[in-house]
Amino acid sequence: MYMSLTLTFNVLVLQCHVVANNDRLLSYSCVYVPVMEGQYKITVKFAKQDIPKCPYMVAVSKPGDPKKVTVTGPGVEKTGVQVNRKTYFEVITKGLHSCTVYSATAWVCPGLHE
Repeated sequence: MYMSLTLTFNVLVLQCHVVANNDRLLSYSCVYVPVMEGQYKITVKFAKQDIPKCPYMVAVSKPGDPKKVTVTGPGVEKTGVQVNRKTYFEVITKGLHSCTVYSATAWVCPGLHE
């Protein structure tokens, strides 16, 4: 069978990376990167025909402002963190819509003193 996927923003057609998952559902994963904010139209065709509920309209917004994110907790205090003891900290994104924390890395810097 033939499957196609088209993403459009105004008159711009975006590339979408489609990968067969090779699972029992015969599913596909589709990855795309929006280039600017606005209304996007996603069209999925199977056997050259639109699938049900197609096209999908997606509102793309600007990413959140990292200056509004705060971090708190014992794991980020200047003192008190101990070797071989679990600690934690929280990343607070209140007021920012659709936020995802992509990474948090703890760097080991021996001899670093302020």
